[in-house]
Amino acid sequence: MNDLIVVEKLAEWQRLKALVLDSVSSPITRRVYNMALDEFIDWFRLTPRPGFTKATVSAWRVSLEARGLGSSSIIIRMSAIRKLAVEAADNGLIARVYTTATPCSGSTLDRCSKKPIARQVIAGQRSRKLSGPANKR
Repeated sequence: MNDLIVVEKLAEWQRLKALVLDSVSSPITRRVYNMALDEFIDWFRLTPRPGFTKATVSAWRVSLEARGLGSSSIIIRMSAIRKLAVEAADNGLIARVYTTATPCSGSTLDRCSKKPIARQVIAGQRSRKLSGPANKR
């Protein structure tokens, strides 16, 4: 159930997009997320995709990098997609995967609880913690 069902119908896409935009309070963030979501759906519709999966989101990120966008521009666009995944999961449009991470261990979104996250999208964007310097003995 990784298909983003709302892509099929414009009215449903607009409803999900509105859920994302209504969940942010800053007018500037709302404007940038609106632009990012419009860019994503236009890109998504260009060629057949396997659904709203980690691979699709990774391909979207590669396309942003290929356009020569700066890292902050890519990060804000990926944040909008991450928010889209959360709203889609909260509304039953994609499968929700429960994390097994311990509280406050670096899980994304809600760091201090075991709330479920939309791992299909988020896992590919999570920053990876590097282990400390190797012990030289």
